[in-house]
Amino acid sequence: MPERSGFQYASFDWESYMRFRPAYPPKVYSTVYDHHKANGGSFNSAVDIGAGIGIVSAELVKKFSHVTVTDPSAEYVEAAKAFLAANPKEKVSFLQAKAEDLSTANLPGGGKVDLVAAAASIHWADAEVAVPRIADVLNPGGTFAAWLYGTRLIFDYGENLDAVRAAYYTLWDDMVLARKSAYHTDALNATACRYDHLRFPTDTWTSVRRIHVSPDHLFTQPVGEGFPSHVTADQSVETFDDEKMISREADYEWVEGFLWSLMPDVNLKEFVPERFAALKEAMGGRTYGVRWAFVLVLATRK
Repeated sequence: MPERSGFQYASFDWESYMRFRPAYPPKVYSTVYDHHKANGGSFNSAVDIGAGIGIVSAELVKKFSHVTVTDPSAEYVEAAKAFLAANPKEKVSFLQAKAEDLSTANLPGGGKVDLVAAAASIHWADAEVAVPRIADVLNPGGTFAAWLYGTRLIFDYGENLDAVRAAYYTLWDDMVLARKSAYHTDALNATACRYDHLRFPTDTWTSVRRIHVSPDHLFTQPVGEGFPSHVTADQSVETFDDEKMISREADYEWVEGFLWSLMPDVNLKEFVPERFAALKEAMGGRTYGVRWAFVLVLATRK
């Protein structure tokens, strides 16, 4: 299994990761860009924080003149360079940095940017430090966009559905319980609250929107009391029209791969094998419709 390097991994099978993770649908990007344009944002420069291999960066370079790809892991930055190698060098820069360390001093040219994106990553950061840093590097009218899907799959259709759901949720809850000591409690709680812990003071931010898919579905169990909500009356809480916006068909092999991609340092063949056996038996070689709860948080810099 990969060696832990902070909350990253010194080696990682990115091909398998992309196979077993849902892709972000075009609706996510179009919603971000429409919000950005509606609030006067430009499309000159963007930053992708916690970028990993650069999956989101590959989309951002289609819209922005320049994208800075950042990640705390040196190994991930090198992987992103390879993944994005087909892009002109003048369009993409790379930076090893945490979200909490973001500043104009370490961005190309020392200038501010028009958009900061954080896809499935801001929960790893100290939001009370990171969000003000993000505000510091954004131009007026610039956008901060953070999004995340829940890891408790929603099984929509298929045979023996009640048994499959029960087996999966029991297994997932056991995995989360076992990982509390290895993963940061704060990251679990930030995920559990659907990023409601992100604070956007009105002297700095405007046009804050929190847009959900399946808002009543549990993302994951909080640890202890969890995080307090910083959703305020001036913010817009919305729901995407399509609850199947992120969905696919999946068999047992794919579900097992998805669980691996969430916790790649867990040896799935040794970890609660009876739970995996129960899920495999319940699914019985059949294919099921699965989908994900989701949240997109948008905020505009004043």
